[in-house]
Amino acid sequence: MLARPKLARPGSTSLKRLNVSIRVLGIVVIAALLSGEILIRLIGLLDFPLYSKSEELGYIPAANQRGSYQHRNEWAFNDLSMGVREPYDPHGSDRNIFLIGDSIVLGGNPIPQQLRLGSLLAADCPRVWPISAGSWAFLNELRYLHLHENLLGEVTRIVFVLNSADFGSASIWSSEATHPTHYPMSGLLYLTRKFFFHESDASATSIDNDWRAELRYLLSVYRGPLTLVLYPNKVESKNDTVRKMNLDVHIPELRSDRITVLSLAEDPNWSPDYYRDDIHPTATGLRELATFIRANAPECDELQRHSSTP
Repeated sequence: MLARPKLARPGSTSLKRLNVSIRVLGIVVIAALLSGEILIRLIGLLDFPLYSKSEELGYIPAANQRGSYQHRNEWAFNDLSMGVREPYDPHGSDRNIFLIGDSIVLGGNPIPQQLRLGSLLAADCPRVWPISAGSWAFLNELRYLHLHENLLGEVTRIVFVLNSADFGSASIWSSEATHPTHYPMSGLLYLTRKFFFHESDASATSIDNDWRAELRYLLSVYRGPLTLVLYPNKVESKNDTVRKMNLDVHIPELRSDRITVLSLAEDPNWSPDYYRDDIHPTATGLRELATFIRANAPECDELQRHSSTP
């Protein structure tokens, strides 16, 4: 007797096709993810600076690192986490200026090292040592100097660049997305979290906010001059009332015979067009800020006079 051919169960062919489609789709998705990961690394999107957590400072750029974001924006931090390639050596110049701030001084990934504030100042006024971290408060910056007070005897001038958000509590580390301490396993997940979920660069803050006591300590151990540059955000640059209420209100308690307080808003060349977002300067803005600081630093002015003398 001939065997009767088996008949396919109703829907079994469709189910097989569905399973094949799911497998193919899975392979395509995995291939796309792997391609994305490879592409992210090839174009250098993960070549950014790392941070170190610090009990005293909250966080700080890790020492002795360098790289090139997207293979075009070079960056470097030396042995003391200063934003320069060279190890700290104050003996190479008779002028050593500490430039301290948050992301305004840091510059960030979009700005190559040679166009950041410290490099622009150092081009005409050696030697400038930039010290900064994104979202640092005034108190974080003062504590860096407290930790390294042994360096202060050879510092000609200390320049702070401060905005109205800096006169509060010290910033502390809070997120790998904003202040990474290691490179991510998945570049896709990291960039998705950072850019599509719009995690702010702002750090968490502690309840520790006594920057006045830390400033008094600095003045007790450092005998040189201090320059405090008050940097307005974009709204404050347009609105004098807001600026005076949020930023200029600190001038009376800051200014002294040892401290020069400068308001960038008084620079006739400064413009609201010099911002690339709510607070960070464009490349043109950085050049103007460097010019403003240089014009108000006697060491730089003296150097320029000597260089222009026949």
